[in-house]
Amino acid sequence: MEEFVFKYRAVCSCDMKKSKLIYVLPHYDTATGTHLFYLYDFIARLAEQYDLWLITLDGDDPRSHIKGARRYTYLGKTSPTTTTVQESDNKKKRNPLFVLWRLVRYTSTLKKARFLGYARVYVHYSYWAAIVAALVMRCTGGRVWYWNCGMPWLFGKQFGLRATLLCVHTLVTGTERMKELYHEHYGISLRHIVVMPNWIDLTRFDTLPNRRDARATLGLHEEVPIVLFVHKLVERKGADLLTQIAECLPNNVHMVVVGGGPLLDALKKQANGRGLNERMHFTGWVPARDIPMYMRAADVYVMPSREEGFPHTILEAMAAGTPFVATDVGGMKDIVPAEYIETVLATTVSDMAKKISVLLGDRGIYIKTSSALGEHVLRYTIERIVSEFKKMI
Repeated sequence: MEEFVFKYRAVCSCDMKKSKLIYVLPHYDTATGTHLFYLYDFIARLAEQYDLWLITLDGDDPRSHIKGARRYTYLGKTSPTTTTVQESDNKKKRNPLFVLWRLVRYTSTLKKARFLGYARVYVHYSYWAAIVAALVMRCTGGRVWYWNCGMPWLFGKQFGLRATLLCVHTLVTGTERMKELYHEHYGISLRHIVVMPNWIDLTRFDTLPNRRDARATLGLHEEVPIVLFVHKLVERKGADLLTQIAECLPNNVHMVVVGGGPLLDALKKQANGRGLNERMHFTGWVPARDIPMYMRAADVYVMPSREEGFPHTILEAMAAGTPFVATDVGGMKDIVPAEYIETVLATTVSDMAKKISVLLGDRGIYIKTSSALGEHVLRYTIERIVSEFKKMI
């Protein structure tokens, strides 16, 4: 084994202009409505800094869109995607032979990469990809960083995640509170957990129109206050609470619900049954690339989630100049300015509705909050987080 490790390390000693890095992306789809969208530009930025080997596990081939990586390995789709990623994920029937082929190819790719001097692997979310990478790298003197940022302990024992965290070298998560929570629930040593915030590309907001024009572009009512929800329509994201929140708001306030999911039909029926048809509007799935326009069009963004880690949508709201009211959950207290925690974080439906009403009803508080959040989001620019990534790796 020592000779085997020495052989690989000898190859690593070659003098290279850029440090070598393997980035494992679980899925690629330019029309996705998931958080994976935000990874694509981040990976392109990393390709400028590293000798990058991008391994894409599923979805479309990223090579024509994510430029700059020195090497690409694309493992193909597990099955044809007939609708959006979110709607089709649970319907995919995986061919066992294809899954086995993908596992073998992934493993052989890692071994080849290691032979060529790639000693560092960064895996986003995928359990099996992180475990395989950890086994290969531990046998050959490499190292694996694994990103996970959520509250999975609320939804079962999560054997796959526990196995992953036992195998990898370092867990990467979004905030200090999330670091403490992973330590508490999974028993990981704090020295094996590092914090790297999520990021926002502010250039996506530079050319947005004003609020009135954004509403005209999206076909939204130009004169009424609009509260926006953007997420998958599941209980974990508090989608089942939306009609309750809408009922507690002033009668002139409209709610725009962006997203699809298992609760969509039930929410429409609830809105109809509670007389909210004229005040609740459902768009269905919208690609993540289009969300900034909705954020600009809204007066307030609402996030009643029961589980969060470090939501990108909160950064988008701040970047668009739109105040938000969110559940005090996960790492939220680490994300917002301390002096505005009482203004924007809530614990109950009635508290959330009250804080939304205060923002909509007091122009002074609204402008002050919007300005403060707009300044605060500058600490999460993609340029800063790329720099933090480099320090971490």
